[in-house]
Amino acid sequence: MDEATRGLELDAFVVFSSMAGVLGSPGQANYAAANAALDGVVSARRAAGLPAVSVAWGPWAGAGMAAGDAVASRQARGGVPAMEPSAAVEALGSVAVGEAATVLVADIDWRRFAGGPVPLLSRLLPSDSTHVEDDGTSAVTVAEQLAGLAAVQQERFTVDLVCGHAARVLGHAATQVMDDTRAFTELGFDSLTAVEFRNGLSAETGLRLSATVIFDYPTPVALAGHLLSQVRAVEEDSRPQVLDGLEQLEASILAISPDDDLRAAVRTRLHVMLSKLDNTSTDEASEASAKLKSATDDEIFQFIHEELGRS
Repeated sequence: MDEATRGLELDAFVVFSSMAGVLGSPGQANYAAANAALDGVVSARRAAGLPAVSVAWGPWAGAGMAAGDAVASRQARGGVPAMEPSAAVEALGSVAVGEAATVLVADIDWRRFAGGPVPLLSRLLPSDSTHVEDDGTSAVTVAEQLAGLAAVQQERFTVDLVCGHAARVLGHAATQVMDDTRAFTELGFDSLTAVEFRNGLSAETGLRLSATVIFDYPTPVALAGHLLSQVRAVEEDSRPQVLDGLEQLEASILAISPDDDLRAAVRTRLHVMLSKLDNTSTDEASEASAKLKSATDDEIFQFIHEELGRS
């Protein structure tokens, strides 16, 4: 169309592209690239002094690519609810005759869409904008929740975690409808929901998961087993780091001069740390505190050596 109309005196040359080409879209790299190319054609026409405008649409309500409750729900959670057709058509009348080469037209909840501080979008966010919390994420980490459970309970917890995220992504009201032995692809996952699902699990567990995780571990049970093994591996890897930290702490403490007032502060902090580690009662803590306060420096450092297994 661009080549065929270059010799004509057009009043307007309007093309429809997608916000995927402007802001990107998870799992739609090829679609985003195609729409960005269309925007590029418009820019080339403008550079040649020809009329052109590209309208990069967000999702419309009703029929089309955004149709379906699950798709609409997913987009709304991402901060891009579907536009009412009447509002979209009204906007088209304004942007088609405007000065901009490419115009993004979408109903965007910027707080939810940004999901946190994003420099590119900083001028679009309200001054009181805050991070939108994931309604599936608790302040208590997954590892901490698993720590107090027996092995069988850990497995059930992790399966429920996977099913909960899957249900939210697919737009189900409850996890009871999820068959944890069926393949994700049979449950209704596509490339877009797979990416959203992976991102949600990564955020809650703190694990780096591949984009193909639902294909590598095709059922909720299989994926839950993988997540559980990964969390356990992270916990095991952290143990040597704790011991290394204690050795560094010991070296720092032993370097303190005997007449430095810092020793008293160190003595107090050690007492507090040991009380937390041993989960001692208030009375026991008070008794330990009294002993530490009356101990000599040599006794304190001898205690540190003994705790670290040194002679």
